[in-house]
Order: sequence, then C-alpha cells, then structure tokens
Amino acid sequence: MSAPTYRLLLKGAFVVLPPVLLVGALLGAAALDFEFWGLLCPPGMLAEEQCRSEVLDGVGRDVRRRSEAKAAVVWALIDGHLTLFEAAARVRDLDRASPNFQWSEFRRFFKGDSDEERHCREVIRHVWAQLPEDSPKTQELLRRLEAELRDALDHGTLRLPEPRCPAGSDPS
Repeated sequence: MSAPTYRLLLKGAFVVLPPVLLVGALLGAAALDFEFWGLLCPPGMLAEEQCRSEVLDGVGRDVRRRSEAKAAVVWALIDGHLTLFEAAARVRDLDRASPNFQWSEFRRFFKGDSDEERHCREVIRHVWAQLPEDSPKTQELLRRLEAELRDALDHGTLRLPEPRCPAGSDPS
C-alpha cells in the first residue's frame, strides 16, 4: 500500500471513527437502560422534566378528548338531534369534568353575563367553524341559534339542562 493511500485511509478513519463511537456509546447506553442524558442534567432536573412532560401529555390527551366530544355534540346539533341549550349543557358538562379546564380564559374569550350564555356562544362558534361560511344553510342555522339565545336572554329563561348522570361518567 502506498503512503498517500495509507494517509487517506488514516484521515478517513479520524473523520468517521468519532461519530461511530458516539453513536455506539449512545446505543449501548440505551440498551443497558442507562440514563445517558441524566449525566448532562443537574440531579433531580431530569425527573422534574419527565414529570412535567407526563403532565403535559395528560393535559393534551384531555384537550383532544374534550375537543372530539364537543365536535360530536356540535354535529348532533347541526343534524337536528339536539337543541342549542342541550348542546350547550353537554359542552358545559365536558368542561366541568376536566380538571384542566381554564375557566378564567373561557370567561375572557366568550362574552356573556353567565356561563350558560357563554357555553351557548361557544356552541354557536363551533357550528360556525364546522360549516361552510358562505352556505345559506349555515347562515340560516346561525341566525336561528342566535335568535334562540337572544329570546331566552330577553325573557330571562336561559337555563341549561342539568346532567342526567355524574360528570365524567359514560351516559350510554
């Protein structure tokens, strides 16, 4: 083997060897269930971050579950299976059942004199978001829902039905 080829191989080894060793060490540490990243964090910080990550994952699952359930309620309203007030009550019950629900943000975002009114406005907003905005059917449905809410507010009769079963339990 000539000297230039030998030097080229040696240089190549110095370029390739460090990343290969690092990847091997990481894979070996993972295979041995060795908390490699714990070496880079102050004591306790990794456990705190893992705990925070688990809490945030739980909050995310809760938000997704409630969002999917609210969408089903809104579609039941759109399809004529629920009234505005029944839909708002179901959405309210979903929010009440969540330990992560941010009532202050809800009250800041949805205007109204009561949470009942705010939940009705939330449902109307979801209807608006689900249907094509330029559709005559959408416009008619939104006008009807707003009129129902306005009528109940004008007459002081806005009362949402109470849950048929305890919050968080399966009604089926």
